[in-house]
Amino acid sequence: MRRMDDLAPLFQDIAFNERFRGYDVAEVDAYIDRVARAAALVQGRIAELQRRAEAAEAHATGSSGADPVETGEESLTKMLLLAQRTADAAIDEAQAEAAEIRRQADDHASLVVAEAETDRRRMLAEAEAAVEESVRTERERVVAEVAELERYRAFLTDDIAMLEQHLEQARDALGASAAALQHLLDDPEQFRLPTMPATSGVVAPADVGTPKEMVAEPVVIEAVGSSDPAPEPAPESEITQAIDVVTIADEAVSDGAAETALVDEEPEAAVDPPLESAPQPN
Repeated sequence: MRRMDDLAPLFQDIAFNERFRGYDVAEVDAYIDRVARAAALVQGRIAELQRRAEAAEAHATGSSGADPVETGEESLTKMLLLAQRTADAAIDEAQAEAAEIRRQADDHASLVVAEAETDRRRMLAEAEAAVEESVRTERERVVAEVAELERYRAFLTDDIAMLEQHLEQARDALGASAAALQHLLDDPEQFRLPTMPATSGVVAPADVGTPKEMVAEPVVIEAVGSSDPAPEPAPESEITQAIDVVTIADEAVSDGAAETALVDEEPEAAVDPPLESAPQPN
């Protein structure tokens, strides 16, 4: 028959490992099962002691010697009371320890859940703040790019308007030049110079010295032979035609300037010979 001291190891050196910030549920359940088995064992011991006490009492009733029976009965009664107290204390201690473990586990679980909820809210707030910051930065970048493109478009619009105005002015100027040149080509008599007037033929006085320079030979000015304007080439565009007209005008102006220079030189050719060939007065 087992002794009461065999129950002591069941209630000593109890340790639980922590897992996920709490006690292992399986170990707690195993410990409760051990306590339950210990309580059942104590109850069995108590029942056995009760049976022994009843047997001893019955045996004492049938026997004649009262002193040994009374001594054995008292011993069994003490053992029974001690076992009952030990069992009650073990059960109460196991229940209290189990309740404390369950309470601590619940508190720890609540703390873990609260911390997890706090972490979740913090991470969610950080993620939302990061998304808002990214959206704000991207919006500012897009707005800046749009503003820059709007500024470039304004510059290009101003440039286009300025170029269109310049083109219109150039077109008007070329049109006016073309009209003037066409008028000159339609009336070539405007290119003719007036006839040279006759000189008086007077001889310079003897006391007027003339530089000994070579006198230019007289140049005969020929009038423009034909009055019909040269045929114009077929213009490829308005600008090409205007350029051709300006070229013809430049040539006409150059020819007119050359004829004017010849006319200016002709009076010098008509001057009488130098005074060196004239007779000297006495």
